[in-house]
Amino acid sequence: MSYPIISDDPAVQAFYEARRAEGTCHNMAEIFATRRAPGCVTDREFWRPKHSMTDVNVAVMRSDEQEARAAGINTNGMYYMKTMSDGRGPQDPEAWVAGRGDVKRLCEKRNYDCEGTVKHKAHERVVERVGVADDVVAEAVSIQIEKEPEKAPKAKQLAAEYREKHTPHWLKTESGRVTTTNSK
Repeated sequence: MSYPIISDDPAVQAFYEARRAEGTCHNMAEIFATRRAPGCVTDREFWRPKHSMTDVNVAVMRSDEQEARAAGINTNGMYYMKTMSDGRGPQDPEAWVAGRGDVKRLCEKRNYDCEGTVKHKAHERVVERVGVADDVVAEAVSIQIEKEPEKAPKAKQLAAEYREKHTPHWLKTESGRVTTTNSK
């Protein structure tokens, strides 16, 4: 019998299917397999594990809030998620979130993979091949010809060799295209 897929985790899916095979209904088998009761994915439950109030955590949270406020960010009712920051740290206004909806919107906007109480699968992006810039190749060839004038007639070959040597391996595909996803 074919059962619906409730999880990407093979162990969770296998546990679910074993419960269904025993005669357990879909909802109960899903609850047992995912270890999550229905309706328990609210913002309140989302925030619950985030705040273990040790002195160090409180000091870090206050420091993050001061840095954000200095940058003009309103942090009232918000929580700073370091993993969602774009590299600016607490000065990234989008990394200050009020709930799961903010996290979901940010994952969609930045094309991040997210698994947990918020789920989002990053879509593949096709990135066009960008090789070494023509002016960089021309300068490298002219420097080489300056050092060894006898290579002047082979300038095109030198340029092709330079371009091949300095193009990153991950961009050397047959089609000249590379697919990537952001995983954070």
